[in-house]
Amino acid sequence: LQHIETTAAFDSVDDWSPGYRFGVPVHSDLIRIGMEAVDILEKPHQLLRVDERRRSEAGGWAATNHFWVDPQTGFIWKSQQYAAPGLEIEIVQLKPRLQAAP
Repeated sequence: LQHIETTAAFDSVDDWSPGYRFGVPVHSDLIRIGMEAVDILEKPHQLLRVDERRRSEAGGWAATNHFWVDPQTGFIWKSQQYAAPGLEIEIVQLKPRLQAAP
């Protein structure tokens, strides 16, 4: 996500529940918003915000997901996402995953 200069677009096919909706076509646009200060465990982080605007005309649905990304490593520290219509989740990483020793 940190390499997106302005926007990028892609299409996907989603399955949503409840309602047993399978094979719903969804169009997404990734948009680079800019740097923002985000506090995680009372520690400030300067992170790049990237929004993902998702919409499905066939599914009658639209939503915007938000991602806060380390601009150097691409590590996603925080996200607010709609996993399906009416199902919003927020994920905050408390620390990056440690790499195994060589």
